[in-house]
Amino acid sequence: MPQHHGMSPFQQLLEASAQKGTHQGFFGRLLPKGKVVERKAVEDALLKLANSMDEGDNEDPSGDSDIPDGYVFLGQFIDHDITFDTTSGLNKVFGDVESIPNIRTPIFDLDSVYGDGPEAIPFLYQRKHKDFFLIGSENNPDNDLPRNREGRALIPESRNDENGIISQLQLLFMKFHNAVLEGIENEDIEIFEPVQHKDVEFEKAKRAVQRHYQWIVRHDFLPRIIVKEVLDQAAQDVLDSDNYKSDPIWCDAPTIPVEFAGAAYRFGHTLTRSHYHINANRLNVDLFENFKDKPGNSLSVFNAVAPENIVDWRFFFEVDSSIEPQNARKIDTWMAHEFYDLPFVPKAAKDRGENSLAFRNLLRGAVSYSLPSGEEVAKAFGVNPIPLHPKVQAAGLTETPLWFYCLAEAEAHGGKLGAVGGRIVAMTLLRILKEDPDSYVNAPKPWKPYLGEGNNFTMADLVKFVQKHEPKKEAIKFGDEFYLKSQDGRYLISADHSGYYFPRLDASGRVKLKLGNGNGELTHNAIVQILSTETGLAQGNILGAFRDRHNCYYWSLYNQQMQGWQITKVDGGDAKIRYGDKVYLTNLHWTNQRLTRDTKYPGYFTTVENAQEWWVLEKAEASTGSGGAYI
Repeated sequence: MPQHHGMSPFQQLLEASAQKGTHQGFFGRLLPKGKVVERKAVEDALLKLANSMDEGDNEDPSGDSDIPDGYVFLGQFIDHDITFDTTSGLNKVFGDVESIPNIRTPIFDLDSVYGDGPEAIPFLYQRKHKDFFLIGSENNPDNDLPRNREGRALIPESRNDENGIISQLQLLFMKFHNAVLEGIENEDIEIFEPVQHKDVEFEKAKRAVQRHYQWIVRHDFLPRIIVKEVLDQAAQDVLDSDNYKSDPIWCDAPTIPVEFAGAAYRFGHTLTRSHYHINANRLNVDLFENFKDKPGNSLSVFNAVAPENIVDWRFFFEVDSSIEPQNARKIDTWMAHEFYDLPFVPKAAKDRGENSLAFRNLLRGAVSYSLPSGEEVAKAFGVNPIPLHPKVQAAGLTETPLWFYCLAEAEAHGGKLGAVGGRIVAMTLLRILKEDPDSYVNAPKPWKPYLGEGNNFTMADLVKFVQKHEPKKEAIKFGDEFYLKSQDGRYLISADHSGYYFPRLDASGRVKLKLGNGNGELTHNAIVQILSTETGLAQGNILGAFRDRHNCYYWSLYNQQMQGWQITKVDGGDAKIRYGDKVYLTNLHWTNQRLTRDTKYPGYFTTVENAQEWWVLEKAEASTGSGGAYI
C-alpha cells in the first residue's frame, strides 16, 4: 500500500545517508528533551486539543493569508528534500532521537529530484539523451511524472507523488532542469557555474538548478512565512556572521533537530485549504476528491495524473498579473476539516483516532520525540512565553505542546512564525545553506540568480522560465484543416450515408475537418461549428447532436445550438488551443452534453452529460485534391 505523508509504519532502521562534512545522517536534539510520557497518559488531552483545531466545513475568508497557495506545496517539497524519518511511530517513545536515521541528504541539493544521477540510476533519465529527465506517462506524455505499468512514479522521493499538486511540482523541477540543460547545449544560456566533472553540461545544469532553488528558499519562501525581524536576526547570526557558532544552543546543533522536524516545520498543515483551483476547468476541487470511491481519480493519487488535473501554476504563484493566485490559509491554530478524516488511514489506526492529522502531530511530538514544551523553548531562547492559549487550557494542559505553541505564536503575529517557531525554522534552513560548501552562499564570488529578470528569482520566475523554454505547439486557427482523434487513438472517418449522415470512428482512415463560426486563433471556451470536408456531403456537412443517442449527424445549418459546440481545454496553461491539446466538445443545445464514443453502437458518436471523453485535434496535411478524405 502506498505510504502517505505523516505516516511512518516502518519499524526497521534503514541505512543512514552518507555524511557530508558536518551534515549528519541522523536527527538530533536542539535542547534537552522534555517529559517522557506514554501515549495512554496524554492521548485524551491531546485528542481534545486536536479536535479544537477543526475549522469545520466553512473556510471563513478572514482566515486567508497573503501567501499564494503554491508555497504550501513548496514547503512540503523542501521538507521532502531534506528529511525522511521512516522509523519513529506514534505509539513508541523514541527518546534517543540521535538513532533515528534521516534518509534524505540534509542539504538543498535536490536529491529528491536527481537521485544519484544518470549513471547510478539511469531509469530516471532518457535513453537517447541520458542527461535529460524522462517525463510523461502513457495517457499524459507531456505533463506527468514517468511511471511504471502500475502507475507508480519513477522518482527518488515517493512522497512527492502523494497528491496531485506536489506531483506536478516535482515535474516542474524536472522540466526546469531539462530547460536549463537544453539552453546550455544550444548555447542559448550562459551558465556561471564552474564544475569539475566528466559530464560538465549535466553538472552545470544541476548546479544552476540547485542554486536557483536555494535562492528561492532563502529569498522567496522564508520571507513569506516568518516575521521579518525574526528572519533578519537569523540571517545576521548565520549568513552575515558566524555568531551562531558561539551560541550555546546552535553551535553544536544537529543539522535537522527534532524540534524542527517534529514541531516547528509542521506549520504547513494549517496553511492547507480544503479545496483548490487546479486550472480553469477544475475549480474548488477537494484535496481528497473521490479517494474512497475512485482512489486513482483523486488529487491524492500515487497514480497517473489525469489530463484534467494538470496544474495551471498561475493559480498557485504570481505568474500572470491578470490572474490572482488563490491564497493559503493563515498559520494559526485551525486546520482544514479534511485533515480530520484522512482517507488513507487503516481502520485499526482510525479506531485510535489517528485519522486526525492534528492528533498525529501532537502524539509524535509528545510521545515519539519527547519534545520540550513551547514555554520551555521560549525561555531557552530568552523570550517571554506567550500566554497559555484558551484551547490548551480547555484541553486540561498546563503547558503547550511545541507544535501547537509555534502555531499559537504565529496566530498572535498575524499568521507568520514568530520568535520560537520562526527562529527554529530560519536557523535550521539557513545553517543548511551556510554549512554546505556547494551552496550559493559559499560560491567563490558573490552569487546572484541569472535565469530570471534582474537579480532576483522566485517560484513565479521558475514557472515562467519553464514555460518560455517548453516546445510550443502550433496554435489552431479557424479554417485550418485537422483530424479529430478520440481518447483511444481512433479518428473520425467518412460518414455513414444511409439516410442521415452519421459520422463514424475507426482506427483506419480519417477525414479532414474545419472549424467554422469564428476567425483567428482558437481559444479556450470558443463556440465553434465542426465542418466536414468529405466529398458528397456538400452543404450538409455541419456536425450536430441529438441527446444521448448514437446519431450525431451531419446536416446543413438548421439549428445554431444543436449544431454548435463549445471547445474547452482539459489541461491548464494559457487560453490558446494548440494542435495536440486535449479538449472537451460540449453541445450548445443539450445541458452539459459532451461528445463521446457510443458504447451502444460501436464506431459511432453520441453525447453524454459531463462525459470525461477528451479529443485531440491533429493538423492535417495539405489537401491533394482527394476531396478531404484520407484513407
